[in-house]
Amino acid sequence: MVRVANCNEKDTKDYDKKMLDYVKTHMAPQMAWNEELKDWYAAYNKPGAVVDYFKHNSPKEEWIVVLDSDMLLHKPFRPEELPLQRGWAYGGHYDYLVGTDNALAMRHVPDIVPRNDTLAGRVGRRGDRVGGPYYMHRDDLSRLAPNWYNWTKIMRTDMEAYKDSGDTASKKGDRIWIAEMYGYSFGAAKSNVWHIWKEDFMLYPSYTPNSIPYVLHYGLIYHVGGWTFDKHFYFDFDSHKCPPWDLNQDKPKGGIFPPPPGAKQLERKDYLSWYKDMIAVSVITTVNAALCDYHVRNCDPSPQLTEVCNKAFQLFHEVDQEIKDLEWVYNCTDHNKECPGWAERGECTKMPAYMSDHCRLSCKQCVPPKPRVKGPNDKLLTVEELSKEIGKTAAPAGAPAVASPSPNPSPPPPPPPSPPPPSPLPPPPPVQQAAAATQQQQKDDSGEAEMRKKYPTSMLSFAALVKRCTDLQGLTEQQTRECVKAAAIKLEYPGTLGPTAAAAGGAAAATGAITADAGTAGREVKLEGAAAATNDLASLHAKEMQAGHMSGLGRAEEYLGRKMTGPDGGLGFVEQMCIILFVAGAVWFGYTRLQKFRLSRAKGHSRSE
Repeated sequence: MVRVANCNEKDTKDYDKKMLDYVKTHMAPQMAWNEELKDWYAAYNKPGAVVDYFKHNSPKEEWIVVLDSDMLLHKPFRPEELPLQRGWAYGGHYDYLVGTDNALAMRHVPDIVPRNDTLAGRVGRRGDRVGGPYYMHRDDLSRLAPNWYNWTKIMRTDMEAYKDSGDTASKKGDRIWIAEMYGYSFGAAKSNVWHIWKEDFMLYPSYTPNSIPYVLHYGLIYHVGGWTFDKHFYFDFDSHKCPPWDLNQDKPKGGIFPPPPGAKQLERKDYLSWYKDMIAVSVITTVNAALCDYHVRNCDPSPQLTEVCNKAFQLFHEVDQEIKDLEWVYNCTDHNKECPGWAERGECTKMPAYMSDHCRLSCKQCVPPKPRVKGPNDKLLTVEELSKEIGKTAAPAGAPAVASPSPNPSPPPPPPPSPPPPSPLPPPPPVQQAAAATQQQQKDDSGEAEMRKKYPTSMLSFAALVKRCTDLQGLTEQQTRECVKAAAIKLEYPGTLGPTAAAAGGAAAATGAITADAGTAGREVKLEGAAAATNDLASLHAKEMQAGHMSGLGRAEEYLGRKMTGPDGGLGFVEQMCIILFVAGAVWFGYTRLQKFRLSRAKGHSRSE
């Protein structure tokens, strides 16, 4: 873990040395003011700091994650679970970067060959629609960083960018605020580094998770119950201030932030809603516990510190334990309380895509894991124990808070970039929809029950299973189709892998296709990155099909390109369109001939048509 900070010489000398002891820190020059452009833009610091870091450091770690300071690590980044080749990176999904495939890109990177995949944006884009966190090889980041910085400056000089960038905070005459994001996208394209969207990389608190997130990004205001948090409320907050603290203020200026409700105060709903709430409150329970860790280590003991921080440690522990228990069973539980009833009504076979994602337990598609075994990290931390560990004696709790002087208010920063839209709650199976829709779904899923009898369930991702289909030896075209259909419903088609594929499979098994530690047990390792690096077609289709627009065997039919034939073997979309156009043309031809006939009669002619 390396923190890269931008400070001028005076601020570097005055910087709180206690904070420097917390984490390895590289001090880069303050770059927010660009003298050449006469432009103040705080985000110059981000690419500039990365450039300066590589100028003075040669990291031994091969893979690097770039995080913003308002992101909390939630799930470990393990290279064996994130396989990539040089020239490829993972990034967060920021679809509002519309300028990657419109006039903005044509003005700035016309020499970039348009992409023909949808791994990180639309077909035809000249840059990827990605934002932090980024995950890539150190050599790619090192050569990308100068282009990132230079294109950020270029984007700040484009006074027409407000029209094409999707930056809703900018208007005519403004330099766009998200210039740094376009600087990264275009800089990466110029460096020939391309991305794969990693949907579970980042989650905004209070958004519904579609998987266990790697990072929690508290960049936006959010609400849980009657409690609200926004980092922009606390420009005046002094995280270093020791007691006494006035925590009775609506927006305290030191100590800790107003605590969120815990697991005992919130209404427990279905699994997914409860997990969403726990993830959301965990952001501030974690930040407050970290602040208290700092205060105990660096402030004089006091009754207020003991009382406030023991409560903060207790709340952190309560929420942390709840999340660990929820994530332990994430891959084998019912995300919706209606799952048992839906399963009884046969929705496991009628709506396999939804049910396999959210009702695996009721559909009997998995075996529940054994109870989670607690380890050293599950122990409740107290002020007394931490004080003893560092050679201090904690003061007894009980003293009232005393008002503390407020620091001088600082000016607010420019507005943040527009956020992507919230993730919607997954819809319940449409058991109440019209019979026609149900019949169509049944057609899409025909043959599934038979395949489930023949083939074993697999924990590999769809992309990995499709890749396996291409690696199996001696399959006929029909068998390959059957293999892909099986992959769409998470079944493994039998067969013998080629030597290269078998070796790769053995390596994957050695690195742990399914992890088993307390933090990640039972979770499927996503292999779409590896597939994308070696098989763009399979990765592209897997990405689109796992987005939830298609389900069951319908995914396989789409993957196999059966556009000309309907799901029941009848007329497909293309054939229907051809017939419609033919009939329309015939009607138009007949209509025009009839009009000519009527016109000739009106003129007194007697010719017939």
